[in-house]
Amino acid sequence: MSGKSLKNNAELLTLGSFVLALVTCIISGYSIIYALVFGLICFIIYSVVKGFDFHQINAMIWFGIFKLKNLFLIFVFIGLLTASWRLSGTIPYIIHRSINLINPALFYATVFLLCCLISTLIGTAIGTVSTIGIICMMIAQANQADLGLTAGAIIGGSYFGDRFSPMSSSANLICNLTDTNIYTNLRNMVRSTVVPFFASILIYLAFSLFRQSVFKTNVDVTEIGNHFALRPIVILPALIILVFSLLKVRVTVTMLFSIVSACLIAVLVQKAQIADILTSLLLGYEPHSDSNIVRLMGGGGLISMSRAFVIISISASYFGFFLKTDLIKAIDPVVQYHSNRYGNFATIVPVSLITAALSCNQTLSVMLTSKLIETRYASRHELAVDLEDSAIVIAPLIPWSVAATIPIIVLNAESSSLLYAFFLYLLPVMKLMANRARLRVTQSEVSP
Repeated sequence: MSGKSLKNNAELLTLGSFVLALVTCIISGYSIIYALVFGLICFIIYSVVKGFDFHQINAMIWFGIFKLKNLFLIFVFIGLLTASWRLSGTIPYIIHRSINLINPALFYATVFLLCCLISTLIGTAIGTVSTIGIICMMIAQANQADLGLTAGAIIGGSYFGDRFSPMSSSANLICNLTDTNIYTNLRNMVRSTVVPFFASILIYLAFSLFRQSVFKTNVDVTEIGNHFALRPIVILPALIILVFSLLKVRVTVTMLFSIVSACLIAVLVQKAQIADILTSLLLGYEPHSDSNIVRLMGGGGLISMSRAFVIISISASYFGFFLKTDLIKAIDPVVQYHSNRYGNFATIVPVSLITAALSCNQTLSVMLTSKLIETRYASRHELAVDLEDSAIVIAPLIPWSVAATIPIIVLNAESSSLLYAFFLYLLPVMKLMANRARLRVTQSEVSP
């Protein structure tokens, strides 16, 4: 291959190499971090081939990381929140009061519906996973339920509200990109939401009925009461999250108030020492008990977010390369051809899949997908709904994406749990099927 030909095909070579590295890591079981580092090297080499100098490349890397600075702050707060809620007795209190009320025949469907409700109220998937999601996982552990299925129900339910809440940052991002009204978008989304939503509930009910025999019922929770002071005041940190979110207080401020209140409760109610609180906030809470159910309460802390921090730092650096170079333009001719032949939604789904896999970031995936496909739409509201039904729900299905990495790490789950987040892929699949069915009807009506 000549130098000129190589330069002309640099985009495809670079993206192809990165995708190959991702697939190799997934198949071989190696950490996805290796593929992400390799991708960064590929993008740097590509930039050099395209004539960018060291200072420009360095600026592109830091541009992307700086763009996500608020997300990094949220990571810090999530680590502190997950430890402080354990220390204060917030999580133990809720589990103590609810664990024996669980109906095995409804468990997974209940988890999904509860996460749908909370995420719609507070408008954030990460906030839902970090609070009620952790509690659901602990209840599942105590009852010996399927942890992968539980995590999938939590993730699916959490991103239901991330897509369908007027307080969702991703929903508002799409409004800004498409210049549409969020409430109009929510009304338009109902049509594509109803069937996959109820289909997901039925699937979780089927799993609940099929696997209820493995549940350990009547779990002895007396040890929780012996280890923690379970007074009603300990649920205050959870109430702060809910009330502040409904009042549309900024998420970092909301989490900070919740963390501070939890630490105060840990000192005043649980009689925790300041040194133990600081250690737990950094390294995670470790209860000193011989009880299996009390030991389940351990975890959290800043250190629990270290892997997510590394993954997101690397993937964030990609933003500058996609924005400042012609990398993503290699996909544009394919998009135009596919849209002309198969229609807009049948095009936006694979485009969302590609952008989510390459950018490793839900926000960037939405922005890139919108940029690549927007000229194909006559209606801005149609574009907005199609983005909600594709890019928003597909990004959490990519194991190395920020949208999937954080929930998996916070829940201490396996990547395979994404297979049980039924709502996230039933939505685009069912909409594709409905569009195809309508197209066939239209074609049959115009045929002689």
